[in-house]
Amino acid sequence: MARQLIQARADDDTVDALEDFADRNDLSRSEAVRRALRYHLGNHGYDFPTTDGGFATEISELEQSISQLEQTQTKQYNELTQQLVTRSSQQEPMWIPYLRLILLVAIATGFILQYI
Repeated sequence: MARQLIQARADDDTVDALEDFADRNDLSRSEAVRRALRYHLGNHGYDFPTTDGGFATEISELEQSISQLEQTQTKQYNELTQQLVTRSSQQEPMWIPYLRLILLVAIATGFILQYI
């Protein structure tokens, strides 16, 4: 893609923020300006090809990654919920062991009373 030179003046804080952005993302100053312009114009309805990098490509890739993570987490959540339901339905109620103990005592008492 052919590029043309654009010159502009900016406030010191804008230049500092731009240089910080370029440093954090390992970009040249001109590439940081180009991406910032494309991002801003893209937010106002202007379309740019996404094959040459820039914010649009990065955002698209991040959105896809987030979507895949959400799908994975939803799947894992559903599997864990199903396991919990299955385990809960397989466990006997907490009062069953006490009922067994009471029945055992009653049967034992009946045998003992029979021989007294």
